[in-house]
Amino acid sequence: YVFTHTGSIWMWQAKISSPDSNPLTHFGSSVSLDNDTALIGAYQYGLPEEISNGSAYVYIRIGDNWYEQANLTASDGAPEDTFGCRVFLDRNTAFIGALHVDYQKPGSVYVFTRVGTHWTQQAKLVASDGNNGDAFGSGICVKGDVALIGGFGNNEMGYGSGAVYEFIRGNEGLDIEIT
Repeated sequence: YVFTHTGSIWMWQAKISSPDSNPLTHFGSSVSLDNDTALIGAYQYGLPEEISNGSAYVYIRIGDNWYEQANLTASDGAPEDTFGCRVFLDRNTAFIGALHVDYQKPGSVYVFTRVGTHWTQQAKLVASDGNNGDAFGSGICVKGDVALIGGFGNNEMGYGSGAVYEFIRGNEGLDIEIT
């Protein structure tokens, strides 16, 4: 649901619905907004016969209306990845988390960039010390050239202690990690 405000009054503007007919897409499980662009996660985890890789949708606002611009998916997506469970939009860059429901992987964050109306996967971020069940990508925050990625399942400092990883955008993209 989209709300806009004038002064201190918030008014309902629009409802963006899942473009898929599957009721288990979990469309809207995560949302990020930057100006007139919205990034909406749909990690698509449901019954075993309906599990898919997940996706994230990009919508743009023109006037009072919202239009789907892209459906983003991981280049190496696999069932139970929960791609789209966390999203963060920073201008023309989308960060999309995949925690991996089965916890047989440490988790990852995919980075997409937009040129015009075309989105391309730029990078896949992983923790250099990642272990299965770390849930890397459970938190995503970006400011300028710095991305902080959380992994609440990291047990390095004790069970459930968690960790946050800092990535700094270099000449080749987000490639420098500081834990």
